[in-house]
Amino acid sequence: MKYTLKPAVLFSSLALGFTSFGVAVPVHADVSVYIVAPGDTLWSIANENLKSPKDWNKLMKFNGMDDKSQLQVDQALRIPSELMADASTPPSSSTKPGDLPPAAIIPAQDEKAAAGMATAAREGAKAVKDIAAISSSGNTVAATYGHVVRVSGKNQSKLEINDALADKTRIRTGDKSSVNIVLTDGSVVVLLSDTEVVLTQPLSLIQGEIEYKVNGNKELALVSTEAGSVSAQTARFRVATSKAGKQMRVEVEQGAAIVANEKKHRRISAGISMQLEADKAMNEPRQGLMRPDIANLSKSSVNGEANLKWAAISDAKAYRAQLVYAADAYLVLFDEQLNEPKLNWHNISPGRYNIRLRSIDDNGLEGLNAELPFIVHGTLNPPRSNSPANGATLPTNKPWIAWSRIPEANSYTLQVARDAEFKTDLQEFTYQMNNYYKYSDALPAGEYYWRVLSVSPKRVKSAFGDVRMFKIK
Repeated sequence: MKYTLKPAVLFSSLALGFTSFGVAVPVHADVSVYIVAPGDTLWSIANENLKSPKDWNKLMKFNGMDDKSQLQVDQALRIPSELMADASTPPSSSTKPGDLPPAAIIPAQDEKAAAGMATAAREGAKAVKDIAAISSSGNTVAATYGHVVRVSGKNQSKLEINDALADKTRIRTGDKSSVNIVLTDGSVVVLLSDTEVVLTQPLSLIQGEIEYKVNGNKELALVSTEAGSVSAQTARFRVATSKAGKQMRVEVEQGAAIVANEKKHRRISAGISMQLEADKAMNEPRQGLMRPDIANLSKSSVNGEANLKWAAISDAKAYRAQLVYAADAYLVLFDEQLNEPKLNWHNISPGRYNIRLRSIDDNGLEGLNAELPFIVHGTLNPPRSNSPANGATLPTNKPWIAWSRIPEANSYTLQVARDAEFKTDLQEFTYQMNNYYKYSDALPAGEYYWRVLSVSPKRVKSAFGDVRMFKIK
């Protein structure tokens, strides 16, 4: 049986059956194989299995085909992974600033600590929809996490997103808290835990640590402490101060900045750090330690945990780990200093994040960030049923059954029965390591119903996926 490709009717009547047993057989990391079978159209298969149904033409070209090509039943059709939809990955548009629930995240070293954080001053992460939209409206609160207040004398008032901040406003963050402020010129300042600033020009850092992203028209003094100041035009840098502002450290992440005190100034670029102390000579700049190697770290979780371990960095005395809301690259949800090259966080709410890791040397200076995209799935997803197509009459009594791969699963359970309630002649195939099953014994003629669930490495089971039926003549 042959099927001719006719682009003019692809979306209505083309019978190109490549869905039958595909996805199941990975050729290598970037390509999977479908085995051609009757009963499907190219449109229906692209709609169910590809990121976009319009990618049928890319699929055709990838397999060296044109509008005169013909397919035969059981022919192997290669599918590039970048075209395939992944049922386990949330759509990129599903997570936006502001979508985090009030109890967004409670990362901690252990369950007891997590419970303590849940009842502490954590008030949830909140962020505006579009930081760019408020960059011309004056100093504005773009995002908050935890305990963030405006201080006026002995009085304090909680800061909320979109709050306008007048010049000379004093802002303070509590433990495990942060706030993003978009300044009038569009620069973004992030105040981390236990930090206090006064919105002056330059910004007065009284205590704590800030991250500053500036993209200005000219070089300006941006941050000042008792120990010195930082100026820049286009840069991203960190400034921390202690002992009532008399000690200061500066670390440049991108671009370049000028660090100055009463005696001297130095221009430093990305990866370079400096320490200053009030009324003392300026220390020489230092090259920051190398980034942690994150190449082999897990990039997702189905249980809200991040258990990561990386190779120790020579001369590193500690590490900094931050959890950043991916949709707002400057909203630091959690910030922790680690004594070892590993972290164990729990109860992370579903969503898309970046985990930032950097090394800390014996002087407390921090190196460049290594950033790991990290997705937390709310539940373990069931596979998507791929083939046979629902209602298909198969030309063989030894069918293949195939379903989508779920990255967080290490096995699957397939059920096949003679009725949709899975009570008559139920067959259950557990511990299926591949995402397909091939019958070795012939099935009697009749109708069959099938479904699949995912199983995680910790034996957590998903719900069953959709039920499909096929017929054996």
